[in-house]
Amino acid sequence: MYPNKSKKRSLLLIVITLASVNLSPFIINSAFALPVLILTTQTEKTSYYLGEVVKIFGTVTDSSENPVENAGIGIEIKDAAGNTIFIDGVWTQSNGYYQDTFRLPTAAPIGEYRLYVTANKPGYKSASKQASFFVTTPQIGHTIIKIVGHTIELSENNIITAKQNITMFSKSMTTTTISNRFILLSPSGTIKYDNFIGIGTSQDLHKIVITNGTTETVTFQFTLSTPTPGYYISMFCIFDEYGSNRLDATPWIPAFLYTPPPKYTQDIGTLAPNSQIAVPLSIALNRYESARFSLILTHSMKSLTIYVGAESSSKLLITLNQSTNIVKQELVKGYQWTIFNLPSGPYTLKVIALSNSASLSNIILQSTNQIIEPTVTITNVEATTKIATPGGTVSYHLFVEWDILIHDYLNVSAYVQGTLSDSKEIEVATLSFREKDFYLSITIPSDGTFEILFTAELKQSGVSAQHTILITTQQSEYNITVLSSVIYYKQPSFWEWIWGARTPKYYQDPSQLSVLDVQDIKIVDVGVDQQNNPKNATIEFLASNKAGNWLSFGDGPHYDVWLLDSLGYRFQVGVVFAGESRKKCYATLPIDAMRRLSFTIYFKISLWAEAISLTFSAVEVLISVYTASLSAVASQFVSDITKLTALYIYEAMVEGERGYMTKTDIGPMLLGSGIPEDIVHLAEELFSKNHFNPAYAIISALVDGFSDKQIDTWTFANAIIRFILYMINRSKPDLASKVLIAFNKACQKYLVEIPSNLQKIGLQEIDKFLRNIGIIFSIARLVKIVVDLWTCPPEEGKIVNSEIGTEQPINPFDPIIEIKYEGPSNNTSIDYYNDVKSVHFSAMDNITEASFTVDPNMTANFLEIMSQPAFQKAMLRSIGFNATSTSLEWRNETSTFLLEANGSMFEGLHEMSFHLNNTWIQGMMEMSADAIPIDGEALLNVSLLYPFGKNLTHNIKITLPEGSSNITVLSPGNYTIQDNVITWDTPVDLITVKFTPTIHNVSIASLTPIKTIVGQGYPMLINVTVQNNGNSPEVFNVTVYANTTEIETKEITLSNCTSTTFTFTWNTTGFVKGNYTIWAYAWPVPNETDTADNTFIFGVVTVTIKGDVDGDFDVDIYDVVKIT
Repeated sequence: MYPNKSKKRSLLLIVITLASVNLSPFIINSAFALPVLILTTQTEKTSYYLGEVVKIFGTVTDSSENPVENAGIGIEIKDAAGNTIFIDGVWTQSNGYYQDTFRLPTAAPIGEYRLYVTANKPGYKSASKQASFFVTTPQIGHTIIKIVGHTIELSENNIITAKQNITMFSKSMTTTTISNRFILLSPSGTIKYDNFIGIGTSQDLHKIVITNGTTETVTFQFTLSTPTPGYYISMFCIFDEYGSNRLDATPWIPAFLYTPPPKYTQDIGTLAPNSQIAVPLSIALNRYESARFSLILTHSMKSLTIYVGAESSSKLLITLNQSTNIVKQELVKGYQWTIFNLPSGPYTLKVIALSNSASLSNIILQSTNQIIEPTVTITNVEATTKIATPGGTVSYHLFVEWDILIHDYLNVSAYVQGTLSDSKEIEVATLSFREKDFYLSITIPSDGTFEILFTAELKQSGVSAQHTILITTQQSEYNITVLSSVIYYKQPSFWEWIWGARTPKYYQDPSQLSVLDVQDIKIVDVGVDQQNNPKNATIEFLASNKAGNWLSFGDGPHYDVWLLDSLGYRFQVGVVFAGESRKKCYATLPIDAMRRLSFTIYFKISLWAEAISLTFSAVEVLISVYTASLSAVASQFVSDITKLTALYIYEAMVEGERGYMTKTDIGPMLLGSGIPEDIVHLAEELFSKNHFNPAYAIISALVDGFSDKQIDTWTFANAIIRFILYMINRSKPDLASKVLIAFNKACQKYLVEIPSNLQKIGLQEIDKFLRNIGIIFSIARLVKIVVDLWTCPPEEGKIVNSEIGTEQPINPFDPIIEIKYEGPSNNTSIDYYNDVKSVHFSAMDNITEASFTVDPNMTANFLEIMSQPAFQKAMLRSIGFNATSTSLEWRNETSTFLLEANGSMFEGLHEMSFHLNNTWIQGMMEMSADAIPIDGEALLNVSLLYPFGKNLTHNIKITLPEGSSNITVLSPGNYTIQDNVITWDTPVDLITVKFTPTIHNVSIASLTPIKTIVGQGYPMLINVTVQNNGNSPEVFNVTVYANTTEIETKEITLSNCTSTTFTFTWNTTGFVKGNYTIWAYAWPVPNETDTADNTFIFGVVTVTIKGDVDGDFDVDIYDVVKIT
């Protein structure tokens, strides 16, 4: 059945049809060839339900890609049985765009539908295009065709072999034909291969027939012509049979690193155990040039350390390979690398320059002992807590070392009285690490002394080790008082916190808090001194993050859980993601001499979790082998599951593996980031006293030092990034298992069925992930200066045993702070990143723009990351903009990325701009601040930070509320005051300004009618007392109402802090008899914010007949009695 069409559209269709018929033989014989129309077409979705509206759209251009206006478009759609169900015609717009819609019938065949489109215009050669889409029902579900795996290999003679695996989920179709596309970009972003448009090969849609429930492999093989040194990136896509509708695609993913033949080669001979080879060099390398060395290890060795002499600005990639086994490491500044468990035989060592240039002065190889046979040793076992009670849980920290000659699996287990209590297993390989620490949990059965047996076993090598300890537990009871005075508090917005110190607001009711929810606090363990007196207690509590719901679980804001003990130590004990419920946290706290326990639990905005949010795009590539296996039902959750998987990975690293650190890592980690020694000592003390987690000890000390201004913003951001990169690199041996566990956990959160045949993430994918993380943080080093600012409060807390005043400001004041800065880039504290040539941000109202200009040879690397929407939004959040939609334009000719976004500025932030290149920096920020009212005056107290240092030209301007008077600046420094604006032209650490704000506040104090019963047609007087509570004269209107009918309006003039009574007259003529609510309203004056007291409701007045005294609407003996 054809849809009914208007005559106008029918005529259009006839015109389009006639235009496609060649009526003149003279046109064919003409000596002039007609220009060609280029037509594209597609549908809005690739799968629809019966009854849904289908949107068809596309473009028409000429061969020079100029839009063609007023081209006639003919559209025909055939159903799965081949019947035409829709015919229509439309015209192209001025931009060459066209679109059309139609509604699928509710009763029609399900399956694959065909779309036929033609484009015609006089003077052009017509064009045609086809597309297809799937039609099904909600009961059957959509047909899903997905990419479930891909590989890219670069072999000798520059032959590239790219493969993608495709599968199909459908309950309505058995087979279908699809097209396959592979795109390869050079390091500069030039297309080197695209089979759809015929670059690097002949034009070919690479069609295959795929059968439901099977997996097909499509192979692209070609020779890379005129290769350019650097990292190549690629994209795999699948389309419908006609190459029109895209069914699935990977993001831009790393392909390979191409390096030209080595610039320098040398055979450096043989290396025996416990010996050294030193090679003097004088080699200058440009980016991606390399030096290759060959050597032979005479025996299997425990370790080999490679030292490279290079300039401090050099960034190097070192690779060591034996046959097909290859390991690599990027080195920056510290040019030393140690590899463990090396089999004997020939090796190739390659040094590649990743920086613009590198100068090599020498290379030294130092070997250690020979591996005679495989061994495994438990070197140490530490309890993570000093106390244990029956029924409780104790975690033990195991340190294991091994020597291997082959690929193996290491299993560590803990047994209590012969019963397995906990076990973990990892994959271990040659040319890798040889030690790892594990955490195993032991459940204590009852009172008494128990033997705990720890074992470590190399399964393939057949060797094992044991370690035994005894633990004695005893049930004890103590009368410990948990002080019951509880007060809750909330800090203002994070923008105010980052730029200035703010007074928190205190509450008695926890429901008034935005995010913090702490329940079920209890003591689970008690530690005693030598006299058996309690000295500390381990508390347990459930923490929840009320921000967000579970469907937006991965989107933040995320909060760290902190405690403040009675000795003044502040430390982190956990992290709760947005919407996460009932996270169990523990902490060991001191008990005072009176056997009292007092502490504060509070949530702080998670800076490191927000830094991690920037890596979502890299994680998405990493877990594509998992998400591709999700069923069609779960496909809608893939993005959320990816975000959640990223958070769970890092949670496992920080909480489960303690950041892959020990106490000895704390000092080098912090000192290497330029952190003061006082902060290092604090971290070590927190580790010993409170939670025995070096990762949390480091985070706690960093945040504490940053809050107390012992660490500047740039140093803090660098330390957080360094901490994350260190943790990720240390996690490489068991990263694949961590990702799988996190993925399973994320699927369970969304009630998604976990695929039973998940592939394993390979070493190649992990290497790509680690490289992506490096690229992401190369941008983050510039973006994270402002340190991820949120609309939610930066901190909320629950204080146990506190006496804090709860007085709140009566009226808000809103001064505006504007900070401008500019100067040479080398005057800042920024370690400028060479691959990013310039950065620009501009955010205001609901639009933001950002641009990055990068090294032309690194364009493809940044495209890989910048094209990810998750990364785009996370990056914009770091400059105070909450993006709801983004669009990215890539200008290959200038290696520039232009990012535009719609959304909203964070609360309190009005405007922000920032520009940086290798010579100049310039920026500004405008935000609101709260002044505190004190006895009719106001105090503005702002502590400013300077993320780029104080060696730039600064201009700081405070705009007080209009009409402010008695302005007194209590801060040091040179300033000027003009009207209500205070200006500094040099950096000021603390701004304290006292002023008298103009307060506008009028109110109705009372309303009194002279009587409550009035005869119809008679006037009645109403007295209204009006107040001016502000400190300036006001002229305003007051209206008195009977129900919703205006009685009278008067213009009132009042001096400040005065009140007057005015009389209003109600003429009841025309009002029907009945009861009326009498009320008065003072119309708000300009800039009045407190309007709750502008309304006064008296109550009911009765209008009745003359002589009715008691208000019952008649005149009788009762009225006479009442008068007498």
